[in-house]
Amino acid sequence: MSYFKALLIAIATLLFSVTVMISMLVFGKSVFHIFARLWSKVLLFFAGIKVDATYSGMYESSLQVEESKFVFVANHSSFFDIPVILATCGKKANIVYKKSLEEVPVWGWGLKMSPFVGVDRSNSRDSMDAIGKAIDLIRKGDSVIIFPEGTRTESGELGPFKRGAFMMAARSDLPIVPVAIKGTYGKLSFKPFQIKGGRVNINYGVPYDISGQGAMVEKAAMTHVRELIAQLLENM
Repeated sequence: MSYFKALLIAIATLLFSVTVMISMLVFGKSVFHIFARLWSKVLLFFAGIKVDATYSGMYESSLQVEESKFVFVANHSSFFDIPVILATCGKKANIVYKKSLEEVPVWGWGLKMSPFVGVDRSNSRDSMDAIGKAIDLIRKGDSVIIFPEGTRTESGELGPFKRGAFMMAARSDLPIVPVAIKGTYGKLSFKPFQIKGGRVNINYGVPYDISGQGAMVEKAAMTHVRELIAQLLENM
């Protein structure tokens, strides 16, 4: 069954990737978000994953304001975190991703053409350039999604945060939305290969305002938001 699910996901991803690349050439990069959200929902359906999304009252009310934008900060434990948040955040949002993903045939090519932001974490200068690009995107009207642990957790536990998301929030004067995702860990494994369906919960917390620049402000925000996400996970 896992191999059948993987085949369906691979076919859907290939079709979406080719279609979105052609569409971006014709209509511009903005159409990518429409395809990304639809691809996310199709992928979750084929994987047998059902998502229960919970929104804080303050965040839910902001969804009614089209121009509102945020820096979404989420924990990261599975590849499926990406489609889960894209399918439920309710905003046009760009992801900061590992630049090495652009090497994946077809899908990676579409990703490279997209408005999403690739970053080479082994290159500090490239990382800073990517943060600057993300801030520019925010100022032009797009929210940003970032996984501040930097990589997927290997234990299922919340890992230490890196500073990049908080630099973006502080320097763009946007609120951070803490996002807790529970249930994706273990949904995909390669040894042995398995795709497990089931229920996943995602909780969008109260937007946290951060303003001002400097290491102290960003470090304090990083500590506080990590605590907020930990609390959301504990209460799920």
